[in-house]
Amino acid sequence: MNGDVYVGQWEIIDKVKKRHGHGKFVHALIGVTEEYDGEWNNDQMEGYGVYKYLSGARYEGNWVKNRQHGQGTFYFPNGAKYIGQWENHKMSGRGTYFDPYGVPWEGVFINGTFDSTIQKRLKAEYEEEQKIIALKHVAAVQIGEMKKVFSLEKKTWKENFMRFVITNLEEVDRLVAEPFARWEDRNGDKWNDVITQLLDIEPRILKNKEDSKILGDRVFGAQLQGPGQILEFIKHTDTRRMELALVNSETGKWLIVACIDAAQKL
Repeated sequence: MNGDVYVGQWEIIDKVKKRHGHGKFVHALIGVTEEYDGEWNNDQMEGYGVYKYLSGARYEGNWVKNRQHGQGTFYFPNGAKYIGQWENHKMSGRGTYFDPYGVPWEGVFINGTFDSTIQKRLKAEYEEEQKIIALKHVAAVQIGEMKKVFSLEKKTWKENFMRFVITNLEEVDRLVAEPFARWEDRNGDKWNDVITQLLDIEPRILKNKEDSKILGDRVFGAQLQGPGQILEFIKHTDTRRMELALVNSETGKWLIVACIDAAQKL
C-alpha cells in the first residue's frame, strides 16, 4: 500500500479481505498525509466520514462509493465553509456557503455552482457596473475628441465637428426622437465654450430610457444594450445651464442629440 495505513474493521467479502465497517485510512504522500476516518462498505468510503485533505481542507459528511454524496460540510483552506447537499463529489442541491468573512450565501447549488437568485442579481449588478465603467471611458474619449476639433484651424471647425452631428436620420430614428442639435444652433466659439465647460463633468450613463434628464420621453432605445445608449453631460451654475446628450447610433458612431446652453437663475 506504499506506506498507506488502515486501522479499523475488516470483513471477508467474496473471499477477499476488505475494509468494511468503521476505520481510519491514512494516505501517505512525500512527507505529508491525507486521512479518512469513517464508515466503509466493501472497501469503499461509504456512510459518514471525515476526510482531511493535503490542502488543509476538510469534509465532514456522507459518502457513497468514495464520493462526497448526501449531506456534508466542507471547510475550505481560506476559511470559507459550505454546509449542504452533495452529489458525486460536488456541491449540489440546497446549501449555504459562508465566504472567508463569514457572510452567508444560501440557495441552490448546481454541479458545484451557486445558482441562487441573490447570486444572479449580484452577477447582473457586476455586469452592469462594468458596462457603466466602460461607457464612462467612452464618454471621456468622445467629448475629448470634440474638444480637439477646436484646436484645429478655425475655418475647419464646422467640417470636422460635423462627424458628431446627426445628418442621417436613419442612423437614429429608431433610437431617439427629434429635434436634434445642429451646428447652426450656435457659432463655433460658443460650441467650443460649451464643450470646454463640460469636458471634466462626470457623465450620466442612462440605465433605463426613462432616466434621461435632458431628453425626457424622446429616448426609444434600450439602455446598456448597445445602439441607442444615451450619455448625458450636465453642468448648472447660478447663471448658466449647460447640457449635452449623445446617442450611440445604429452604425456605432456617437452623435449629439441635444445641446443646451441657456442663462438661468437658481
